[in-house]
Amino acid sequence: RLTTWAGRVVWVRDESAVVRDGAGRPLFRQGVLLDITDRKEAEEQVLFQAHLLEQVQAAVIATDLRGRVTHWNEYAERLYGWSREETLGRDVMELTVGPDQVAGAEEIVRKVGAGETWEGEFVLRRRDGSRFLAHVIDSLIRDAGGRAVGIVGVSTDVTERKRTEEELRESEERFRAFFETAAVGAAHADPATGRLLQVNEKLCRYLGYDEEELLYMTFSDVTHPDDRAQDLEGLSRLLRGEIREYAAEKRYVRKNGQTVWGQLAVSLVRDANGRALHTVAIIRDVTERKRLEESLREIREAERRRIARDLHDVVLQDLAGA
Repeated sequence: RLTTWAGRVVWVRDESAVVRDGAGRPLFRQGVLLDITDRKEAEEQVLFQAHLLEQVQAAVIATDLRGRVTHWNEYAERLYGWSREETLGRDVMELTVGPDQVAGAEEIVRKVGAGETWEGEFVLRRRDGSRFLAHVIDSLIRDAGGRAVGIVGVSTDVTERKRTEEELRESEERFRAFFETAAVGAAHADPATGRLLQVNEKLCRYLGYDEEELLYMTFSDVTHPDDRAQDLEGLSRLLRGEIREYAAEKRYVRKNGQTVWGQLAVSLVRDANGRALHTVAIIRDVTERKRLEESLREIREAERRRIARDLHDVVLQDLAGA
């Protein structure tokens, strides 16, 4: 019980007893009050730590040095399918490790028993026999004197994370393959500065620069001066979220000073929080098409002038005849 002693609240245990005479009649109560505050605080600390283990979003399993389960938290029940009551005192290997993984698990136990902390990925087994990839951390449990008394393991299912990582890796490889082998120019650029972060070989040939040279330049550096304002306006609208991408036909200036035409499509890549990471630009060379269009325009203009001249001459002849 709690009581006040020397101005502080302490836990005490009443060890008093009734003293009786020879006839068994009670005479008085005699005993002592033991201060058990330290023990109660230690018990409360243990209870608090046990509560924390139940709140951890990972399976926490403790065993003695023989591998017999001494603690199995609630998350371990959900992850492995065994209840705490079913596991206490049983061999942890029988509950969580498949036959073909026993040798590897025993090697881990030997390392931990030698004082090492082991961390890595390991295939574990559920009660229904299904298996999953887990991230595991195993370490020794020591008593107050530093003597090893058991092993604690913390495990989490990383199957979904590994699947996501694999899908992301495959997606990145596909994009890299497209980026490097595409029949069009491609580039990543910093949306804040316009500096080129990555360029493919096709773009290098199109602009006449080496990759190392382009990575020290910005898109404005290779854009015709008369088309820079158009680029800046498109990028500003992307950053403001007004459009998802913009496309335009614009002029580029090659390393040798030649002006070429490109059909540009630009999109903005953002992270999960919406922060702009980089732009992706695809450029297709349309110089020849623009040259043909200009030639056709000149031909049409010349034909229009010829027809106008012929009509003018006919009208003059008619007037003269009249």
